[in-house]
Amino acid sequence: MKDEKNSLDRRDFFKASGVVIGSSVLTAANFSEAWAKPMDKPEKKIEMPSDAEPAVTYGQVHNPEMLGDAFNAMIQIHAITRPYQHKFNDALVKAHLSYLEYLIKNGKDSEYIQFDVAFLRPLFKRIKGRAEKAGKDAILTGMFEGTGCSFLLYEKIYKRPNERLVVCPFREGIEHNKFLKTTLTIEDVCNKYCIPRWTAHGKECGVEVKVTTGTICSIKIL
Repeated sequence: MKDEKNSLDRRDFFKASGVVIGSSVLTAANFSEAWAKPMDKPEKKIEMPSDAEPAVTYGQVHNPEMLGDAFNAMIQIHAITRPYQHKFNDALVKAHLSYLEYLIKNGKDSEYIQFDVAFLRPLFKRIKGRAEKAGKDAILTGMFEGTGCSFLLYEKIYKRPNERLVVCPFREGIEHNKFLKTTLTIEDVCNKYCIPRWTAHGKECGVEVKVTTGTICSIKIL
């Protein structure tokens, strides 16, 4: 028998969810006047290749209060449309761009990649062990949809056999934050961070990874 404390019947769930979701919408509407303001330019929809499928297919919320908090945070963030349409990963993208600006400007990008690999080595050891049983694709699972750090950063993660496809969050991030007078370019991010980092992660797990950057980035095991 299911634990009654950790489960809700359908009627109670929708009742509770309706209350928290409804209050979330009202809170967000009052939170920012930007909710009613149109964007300067409509957001361009990015379509994944038709033969790729969503990599993240799990996730259940059993606590209605937590569900309400999640919706509330998401709606408040997406309600901000000035000076650009914000997304849930906005703060994380800004944080990445901030430390990348510092690392690249001071010539510490290569040093950081070495540190990153060493710091994550226990995780790579675990991923490599799983891949020995489940196949090489398990390495990409561990690097991407297997960790919340990835789907908090990337708007979409799709998969094909031994390949992951992610929407680049940094292109928009750089464009949106031009007013900060940043010297960072998307080429800097691709060539001094994303490509060497993903390549080093794959090597640590015992595979060769090819990275193709763009609006959608491909990370593929050769």
